[in-house]
Amino acid sequence: MPKLVKIEIKDQLLQETIDQESIDAKKYWGLSRSIADNMIQGVAKGFTSVVKIKGVGYKANVRGDFLTLNLGYSHEIKFEIPQSIKVKPIKADVIEVSSYDKEKLGLFCAKLKKYRIPEPYKGSGITINDEYVRRKEGKK
Repeated sequence: MPKLVKIEIKDQLLQETIDQESIDAKKYWGLSRSIADNMIQGVAKGFTSVVKIKGVGYKANVRGDFLTLNLGYSHEIKFEIPQSIKVKPIKADVIEVSSYDKEKLGLFCAKLKKYRIPEPYKGSGITINDEYVRRKEGKK
């Protein structure tokens, strides 16, 4: 947390105080508030993301500590799953990723998506949480 923001817990409530004269403290107040809220929500409920893989022959499989992806390349992609993240396959092309850390969850999903970004003509690729893929009209 930034040193300009003071955080205290009183009567089981989180209280944040800032120096009203400092402009920088006002800037960091919202950031520290959302970081603390995400930490509390992550421990209490956790965060989940649904990753969908769309394409002919595209599938995902979990083997031990590795996520194996078949994305139309000549080889399988083996992706190591970090300790703080749990991956649960729902179908061959749908996986559920969960974690208590929102930042690590988003980073993990972004790295997965980087292997096959959704393309606008067929819509094939990796999407996260029912992400909308803007489609283009093909040749006529």
